[in-house]
Amino acid sequence: MAELGTSLWYSVCSPGRDTYTGQDVALVSQFPVKFGPVTFSSTWGHYGGSSVRPSKVVGAVLNTPQGDLAVVTTHLLSKLNPANDEPRAAQADAIYIGFSELYMRADVQHGIVMGDLNDTPDSIPLTVLTGSGVLSNTLYAGDRVPMGSDCTYT
Repeated sequence: MAELGTSLWYSVCSPGRDTYTGQDVALVSQFPVKFGPVTFSSTWGHYGGSSVRPSKVVGAVLNTPQGDLAVVTTHLLSKLNPANDEPRAAQADAIYIGFSELYMRADVQHGIVMGDLNDTPDSIPLTVLTGSGVLSNTLYAGDRVPMGSDCTYT
């Protein structure tokens, strides 16, 4: 833990509901937690014929000097299995809904959705997350040219 320095760190973690891998998700911050953790356990996303609850997601509102920040970190299903296409998009829909509810809390000024999305910027799940205009993919903002090393899925 020496690599993290001596500053005060806050963690937001909640056991995941992924019964296949047993994985959990968490975030670590130097900003105090104002609200959370939330896991969107009652939030269902829909896409095509799929309706799902995200199983590996945690969110919180952090108190920063620039204003309160809604943060969500998640891990989507693997893209390797084509049968996951609709469920992955439904996961993205649920995450968007949960993030929007978290963001609508009083005093939230900014928001971030991050994690292992197992995808590329033009995919359906990322389009579901960014299609409303509320969220944007800043990895490719401006004139920056995407590189293969930017994503875990190439």
